[in-house]
Amino acid sequence: MFWTILRLASWFRNISTARKMKHDKTYDIPEPVVRRRPGPHESWDLIEDYSDQLPWGATLHIKAGFNFDGLSVKRAVYRILHPMEGPGAALQHDACYAAEIMPRKLADSLLYRNLRREGCTIWQSICAYVAVRLLGGIVWRQHSPDSVAQARKYVSIS
Repeated sequence: MFWTILRLASWFRNISTARKMKHDKTYDIPEPVVRRRPGPHESWDLIEDYSDQLPWGATLHIKAGFNFDGLSVKRAVYRILHPMEGPGAALQHDACYAAEIMPRKLADSLLYRNLRREGCTIWQSICAYVAVRLLGGIVWRQHSPDSVAQARKYVSIS
């Protein structure tokens, strides 16, 4: 496990876009306009439509009204990464998962890239990436055809 994490850290450190992101403000991620939804579980509603260009040139569109839970982390790891540390990254990841508009691995890689764009450290971004790779399958397998169809009313790629 240690060597796997070390290899991941080395691989992510050498990604050229990660190096460009430090210096080029064109990589800034759009800030979503959200409102916290009252209730026992932390979740947010998207108030205004949201769009961002994906690395391969397509554009991800998320309509107002989409509900998401931010980065689903437990209180024990809030010191590493708070649930709304990267609101744009969390929104995009949750939308891609809910609508299943891309493979899970690609959505997880997009989360890493977007956390880096939002200014999270490499360590925080790797922790989030490893967590979604290890545990995200649980959420992915809970989707029903109806829940995916409902999410696709809010999420699209053009």
